[in-house]
Amino acid sequence: MKKYTTLFLSWCLMILLAPSATCQNQDLPNIFWFMSEDNSPLLGVYGNEIVHTPAMDKFGEQALVFDNAFANAPVCAPSRSTLITGMHASSLGSEHMRSKVNLPTGIRFFPQYLKEAGYFTSLRIKRDYNIPQQAGTWDIDQWWDLKDALKGRASNQPFFVFYNTWMTHEDKLRPGKIEDYFKGTMKYLGAHKLDSLERSIVKMDPEKVLVPDYLPNIPSVRAELALYYECMQRLDMEFALAMQFLKDSGELDNTIVIYTSDHGGVFGRSKRFTFETGLKIPMMMQVPEKYQQAFGIKTKRRTDQVVSLVDMAPTLLAFAGIEAPDYMTGKPIFDPNLAEDRMAYGFRGRMDESYDLIRTVRSKNYRYIRNFNPHRPQGQWIKYLWNAQSMQDWERLHLEGKLSKVEDRFFTPKAVEELYDVNKDPFNVNNLALLPEYQDLLKKMRQALFTEMQVTGDIGFIPEGEYFAASEKGETTYQAYADSQGMANIIQAARHCTKEPSANEALQYLKSETAAIRFWGATAFLQTDLKMNRKEKKAVIKALKMTLKDESGDVAATSAEALLVLGEKKVGADELAKLLSHQNPYVVLRVCNILDERAIKSAEIYTKLKALEQSDAFDDLSDKYIKNKLSRLLQAYEQGS
Repeated sequence: MKKYTTLFLSWCLMILLAPSATCQNQDLPNIFWFMSEDNSPLLGVYGNEIVHTPAMDKFGEQALVFDNAFANAPVCAPSRSTLITGMHASSLGSEHMRSKVNLPTGIRFFPQYLKEAGYFTSLRIKRDYNIPQQAGTWDIDQWWDLKDALKGRASNQPFFVFYNTWMTHEDKLRPGKIEDYFKGTMKYLGAHKLDSLERSIVKMDPEKVLVPDYLPNIPSVRAELALYYECMQRLDMEFALAMQFLKDSGELDNTIVIYTSDHGGVFGRSKRFTFETGLKIPMMMQVPEKYQQAFGIKTKRRTDQVVSLVDMAPTLLAFAGIEAPDYMTGKPIFDPNLAEDRMAYGFRGRMDESYDLIRTVRSKNYRYIRNFNPHRPQGQWIKYLWNAQSMQDWERLHLEGKLSKVEDRFFTPKAVEELYDVNKDPFNVNNLALLPEYQDLLKKMRQALFTEMQVTGDIGFIPEGEYFAASEKGETTYQAYADSQGMANIIQAARHCTKEPSANEALQYLKSETAAIRFWGATAFLQTDLKMNRKEKKAVIKALKMTLKDESGDVAATSAEALLVLGEKKVGADELAKLLSHQNPYVVLRVCNILDERAIKSAEIYTKLKALEQSDAFDDLSDKYIKNKLSRLLQAYEQGS
């Protein structure tokens, strides 16, 4: 890539020094970004021998194919929060699903910069940015049929079209969903053409699909995998129609076409999880010949350069000759100064109802994962995920003790650190973190992760309830609150308290003036391998009982759970019952998470749960998630399980 440095910079300089980037400037390339949902690189061009995706495979033969492309979050809204801003959602506080985060002043959605440079900006409906919409981002944003994508565009005006499709979203694995969506998407073709497309779909044999090592090899898993491959065929047809639209409009030779997914997917332990199957995505890019020299892009080739969706905003701005603002974390993917050994950063926060906190980095050959809630299993119940029959069957087999060790690992507490050779172990089941021969590599990737956390300003280590409480008191952004708390010390507390802490060290964190540090101090005592003598345990129990009165509901709830772990079951249960009446919805949600994990039986808790079920105390999405957890908890009580 180094040999095109001068060409790349001269192109950008030419655009930047132009009198104005108006709609008459025909030198600017059009950009068409086709984004699917919940897709790992399961295409023929990526070596999959089962799937039938001829249009995408043909596109890949003419395009630049990225073999190491990643989402930064393994679920839609945090991932889209990242790509639309060019900043990690973990730096904005928006890594939690359906969060309530206001952006700091000055951070803008990247299409606004394109619009100011003369582009016509067009969105196919879906936003889902996990942050408030910004007025003026799109010239048109409510169209469905491709024929409407450029309505209102001036003659010769460069365009940016962001085409979102739900064709492979996980809900399409529910009975009848994919057929209805396919017909709704393709209805403009007419009944005859639509019927012809339907008849051309190759039915997949469930017995021929490859079941990942971590999933049980059972009928429901195979059936859903087979249906997913059929969804991929329909996606391929939709992509072919998009390419035909560009060709028919006469704009294909003027348009940079990009295909990616928003994250991996779509089964248990893929979407929502920070393994290869949740974060690795397909990425292909076709650049017209007349722009290739300017950007130094060779088509018909592959690259193993590590890139991620946080790089897309600055990349698209570079295509338009716009220098990315300083706040953007990503880099243009054709920047000749990109380090060969760069890593992709990934993160997981709350997934719908269930809290977790995971960070990861991915080099060309290895993935390192750091679990900050190792006491929680991967397989925490999430209502939307558990709609899948395969998930229900997987959990049932776990409860019946009928899974292999690898399959059952999903439902057991996590290792603090995980390290995987992604070439030998693409499904990430063989953790190398404890092997002596990998300790140097482990240290290198561990340091790379924590450096990235500091450089990108990861603020996800403050409990969500604390952010909510601060915003209720008048703080305008999560970032502003985080800046006032001392993130370096908070992250240090999280590191120490979740990896072999001493009881005395954790006690010191528990006495901090900073609520988030006290939270991590209490979290230390959820680790079952924490060693304490009798005297230390007595001191810890006394300190935890004191923090039950903490002004932070997150700290009080975590201390109550720690007391349960240490055998003080009545004290812990009584406090959790009280906290179910807390005014902060995220504290209540945390308590429900604890109750779901610990399976406490208490008449007082049951009464509180029933009252909450009938309450309208919370009127936002957190209410929905609380109600989901309440339903599961009450079912367990009433079934006596």
